[in-house]
Parts: sequence; structure tokens; C-alpha cells
Amino acid sequence: MQTWRLALAIRISEERNLNKYCCIQQGYSYLTPLCVGYSYAQDIRVQCDLIDYCKSNNFPIVAYSPLLGGAYCREYKSFPPEYRHPDSDVQLKALSEVSLKVGATINQLILAWMLNSEPVVIPILGGSKVQQLSENLGGIVSKSFR
Repeated sequence: MQTWRLALAIRISEERNLNKYCCIQQGYSYLTPLCVGYSYAQDIRVQCDLIDYCKSNNFPIVAYSPLLGGAYCREYKSFPPEYRHPDSDVQLKALSEVSLKVGATINQLILAWMLNSEPVVIPILGGSKVQQLSENLGGIVSKSFR
């Protein structure tokens, strides 16, 4: 969602004494998609200005697809095209190094990062196997790795 639309919706709900907005649900993950021109994906993926708005207003983000549909567990070429760019290479290398250092999976690191970030981020988890859910909960339960 474009930030101005969220701010407008909040203002209208306050002016009309309607129920208050308490959060915004957007696609959000550790890697940032490369946006060239306008695309529908820009409306459903968190943008920098929305993060800044949410930080400034203590407004939580409910993150769907925080693990990019399992992409972090697969080869880089299986990532959606908008995530395959030089910045992602650097970020994935850093994730791998930290993962080895602290003894956590990349998925667990991403979830712990989200839970310890500003603004408040509430990741929506899913999995097709109990093992996936168990791994993801390990990132949530620990919240941080030392």
C-alpha cells in the first residue's frame, strides 16, 4: 500500500469516529525486491516510506510471506526474479555467515530479525510440513541469537 493511502484512511476513520486501524498487512521479508517502474507488487510489498511511517507512528506491520514461500531454503535461482540482484547477493552471504556463527537456520534468523526490528513486525507463518513449522517457531521462541 502506498503510505499516503494508509495515512488518509487513518485520518478519515478518526474524523468519522470509526474503528481505528491497528496495523497494516503487507508482504515483507529480509530481502528487498528490486522495483523497476510501477508494478502491482509495489502495492503489496512493504516500501521504505511505509516502514518509516510505521516507525514514526508506532504502527505494526503484519508480514505475510516473510520467508518468500520457502525461497531461503532453495537455490538462489529459485528466488522470484525481483529478488535476484546484487544487493540480495550481499544480504544472503551475510545471512549465511551469521547462520553458521550462531547455529541457527536462515529462516530462524529472518524471523528473529523481524521480531526485534522497528517498527513492530508480526510475521505470518505457514508450512506444509511439521518440520517447517518447528524450525520457524525456533526463530520466534528464541527471538534473538547471541
